[in-house]
Amino acid sequence: MKGTVVTDRAIAWASLQGPIATISPNNGATTNVDGKAKGTASIVATSETKADTATVNVVAAVKTVTVSPLIGSLSLATHPTIQLTATCKDAGNTTVTGRVVTWTSSNPAAATVDANGLVTASSLLTAVAMRRGQPQGPVNDHEVEDFIYDALDLLPATADVEVRSENGRVTLTGVVQHKRTKRDIGEIAWALPGLQDVQNNVSITSRRRGRAGREAEPPASASARKQG
Repeated sequence: MKGTVVTDRAIAWASLQGPIATISPNNGATTNVDGKAKGTASIVATSETKADTATVNVVAAVKTVTVSPLIGSLSLATHPTIQLTATCKDAGNTTVTGRVVTWTSSNPAAATVDANGLVTASSLLTAVAMRRGQPQGPVNDHEVEDFIYDALDLLPATADVEVRSENGRVTLTGVVQHKRTKRDIGEIAWALPGLQDVQNNVSITSRRRGRAGREAEPPASASARKQG
C-alpha cells in the first residue's frame, strides 16, 4: 500500500563526493556520515528502484581559539566589566564563523562571564567574603560592621564613613564627595543577608577627612578600627 512503512527491504547507501564525506555502513536502515574535507556532499539511499538524497555540508574544524584581550584588568569600583572576544581558526589559519563558543570562569568568586563573553567582577561583598573565608556572610552585628568596613577598603574615597550595627540595623555616617559613592555604600550594606534596616546618613561634601585610625591600621584589623 502506498504510504505504508516497510522494514524488510534492503537499503544501500552511497556518497557521491567521497573525498568530502564517507558513509559507514553501506547497507542498512541507518548510516553514519564522516566529514573528510570542507565542502558539500550528496548522500544517496537506494531501495529497489527508488532513491532519495540528503545534502551534507562539511565545515572546517576549529584548530585554534584566540581570546582578546588576553589579559584584562577589572576594578570593582570604577571598571567592573570587560568584553572578551573569541576568534576561531581552522588548520589553514583561516577565521571560521558561526561556531558556538562556550565561556566559563575558573574563579567565579572573583569574576563571572556570561554566554556572550562579558566578564563582570564579583561584588565587593563576595570578594570580602572569600578573603575572610566566610562565604555565608556575617552572622552577628560585629561581623556585619567588619564586612562593610572591609568592603569600603576596596571602594575609593570612603575613609570618612563610619558603620554601626545593632540588632541587624545598620547606620552609616560620615562624609563622601559624590552622590554615587553614597549610593554605593548603601547598596553594599543592603546586600548583606539578614539585615533589618539600613540608615544611610552619609553626607556629601568636598571636605576630606580621615576616619580615625582607619588608614593607619592594616586591612585585617577592621574590628580594632571600630573599637578604637
